[in-house]
Amino acid sequence: MLAEEIAAIARKMYDSSAVSILFDEAEEGFKRPSLYFPPVEQTPRGSSLSTFGFDNVLYIKLFGETTRSAMEAAQKIAYQIAAEKNLIPLVNESGAATGRVLRLKEISCKKVDTAAAQLTVRWLSVYAYTEETGQQAANFIANMSLK
Repeated sequence: MLAEEIAAIARKMYDSSAVSILFDEAEEGFKRPSLYFPPVEQTPRGSSLSTFGFDNVLYIKLFGETTRSAMEAAQKIAYQIAAEKNLIPLVNESGAATGRVLRLKEISCKKVDTAAAQLTVRWLSVYAYTEETGQQAANFIANMSLK
């Protein structure tokens, strides 16, 4: 699920800017402009009887030829996503829209270095426990409250 969410964010940013995308490591002499997606940072959220979740944040670097071009490209991406109510269409492995969306909690940008801007993207992921796990948790809570 997390990979699907990151892929959808990358796809949306590419569609907004036509900037090449790098994952994992930016190698020497990479093409500019480009977006670098590091691993996502996650903080566990409280759970319920049937779900658990994470607060996710990506600190995406946008490398340009100049600081101005990097900031302009980052601002264009942030503006377009914000103008669409922070909704990111989820896509399948072939890139087709699934009809579901991911709502970002935040998207912002700032200058971080010469010829580099940073897009900060935050969202919440909520996942269902497996049916068996959820039922076991519900039974456990129900049994505790009876005592």
